[in-house]
Amino acid sequence: MISGLYSAATAMDAAAIRHETSATNLANAYLPGFRRRVLSQTPFDVTMADAQEKSGMSTLLGTTVGTAEDAIKIDFSQKGFKETGNRLDIALNGDGFFVVEGPVGPLYTRNGQFAVNAGGELLTVDQLPILGVNGPIVIPQDTPLSMVSVDPERSFRAGGIEFGQLETVRFANRNVLTPVGASLFQKPNDVTPEISNDEVMQGYVELGNVAYMDELVNIMVASRQYEAAQRVLNSIDESGYLFSGTATETEPFTLDATKSSGTVTYHGSSDSSYLRVTGDVEREALIAGDEIFKTIIREPTIILGDTGLTSGVGTDTAIGSGTLTGAHTSTTYAAGSGVTAGTSSVASDTIIGASGTHQLQIVDTSRTGAFGTISLNGATSIGFTSADTDLAVTGPNGEQVYVDLSAITAGFSGSVDIVADGTVSVDGGTTTDPILFAANQIVTNPADGLTVHLDTTAMFRTGENSVEFAGTNDVFDTLAALRDDLLNTRDLASQDRLDAMNRRLGDIERVEDHLISEVGAQSVALEQIERLLVRTQDLTLDQEIQYGETTSADVADAAIRLQELLTLQQFTMTTVSNLLSHNLLDFLR
Repeated sequence: MISGLYSAATAMDAAAIRHETSATNLANAYLPGFRRRVLSQTPFDVTMADAQEKSGMSTLLGTTVGTAEDAIKIDFSQKGFKETGNRLDIALNGDGFFVVEGPVGPLYTRNGQFAVNAGGELLTVDQLPILGVNGPIVIPQDTPLSMVSVDPERSFRAGGIEFGQLETVRFANRNVLTPVGASLFQKPNDVTPEISNDEVMQGYVELGNVAYMDELVNIMVASRQYEAAQRVLNSIDESGYLFSGTATETEPFTLDATKSSGTVTYHGSSDSSYLRVTGDVEREALIAGDEIFKTIIREPTIILGDTGLTSGVGTDTAIGSGTLTGAHTSTTYAAGSGVTAGTSSVASDTIIGASGTHQLQIVDTSRTGAFGTISLNGATSIGFTSADTDLAVTGPNGEQVYVDLSAITAGFSGSVDIVADGTVSVDGGTTTDPILFAANQIVTNPADGLTVHLDTTAMFRTGENSVEFAGTNDVFDTLAALRDDLLNTRDLASQDRLDAMNRRLGDIERVEDHLISEVGAQSVALEQIERLLVRTQDLTLDQEIQYGETTSADVADAAIRLQELLTLQQFTMTTVSNLLSHNLLDFLR
């Protein structure tokens, strides 16, 4: 039994490492000079045999089981180059590295996408100085970047004047390098690099060597494993469903893999099965499926988007992820100017905001209201006439209002405060709530009664926001969310997508910790039952044991019943182990 648990635990660890490695590659696939991470796997018996041979120790627990992961290695192969025309983009054609001044010593990189600071110092994307043969390279003040060139000897020049020479190095064995962040490497203290004479290509960046689709396919296998996982979750024996708690006749899980959250619904009982034996404490025998697979550890809600909507105060009850939709309903203008909403205003205005959030600037150059200029939020002014009853005026960030200027007050010149009301929806617009411009507006989804707390005080435009109720995804929703972020179904910007994928990694770690904890709890219960069975078999024949609410039975009957329970428990543990070591592995790959 212990060996089975050890196999499950090590397989879970291995799966998590493999997933993290692939996710890291995908997140950095378009980073210049990135070198993909590669993870190889060694069967545990081989690793264990090596350890025994070296130490003389006996095999762990008398068996050789499980999975061992070798250290993550770096694939240093070169893929190709992309021309950018940027004078500060430099690629190395060969196996060398640029030298970087790190916080505690030199670092090395293939990423030649450089920049300069206010002092003209050449920097990496991580804002670390690039080292030349004689120290950091500094571009002289007032030197146009268009004049900067790098010759074949790696010397920087501008107007015929040399101001630094790149230091490039190579390593006889690049496998000694360890990654520091995404594109930097560190060498061991006892390794000395050699001078590199790689071809220097100015105006180019080196492509990362990640095969994006290959990495994506490795993880997208998950979407085809939902049905297999469901079959495991709905495992059944002659006693009923294993993961339905006390409702053993009810199929515990149903699946909808097309949904982004709530992919698996639990129908069993939340009550676990218990073993009750006279003279012994009550022991949890079979844990309800929702406790194993549907646990939630809520974290602060995350809202992504550019409408100005943020998370409010209080604990949300909504789970998973979703979309918050802000829509416009009406626009009104402060009195005095004569401007009113145009005929297209209700349907087409894209602003939302309390008074003062947005302003029109109107100048009646005719001084009669006949014509003049108008602008929104300080954008470039456009002309108008009193014939304009539905004029579109656009602000500096693309926001837009439609206005009726047929009754402008003669001689009016000044600013006009705007109130733009709207609604917010948590169910795609099926139901809406008026925006209150409040610090803690509570919005309820009538379909399930779940709530979200929103700060709507700073809302300024219509649009959609992605919302993540962090920590609320169960095992399956976590994997579905990872799938969706890999496909970027929410159309997130690059940094938002990278941040989202990092959160998915955190979710995976949380799920892994919980499942391994449940495996441990099951193993403890099983060992206790095993010991109880042995103790029962050793009792004298005239002793009787009461099991649950059943009638008295002699030792032989009690032993048989305990053996049946033990077999059921072992079957359950094997099922959980299979889920951890196989199906979740497929999810995470």
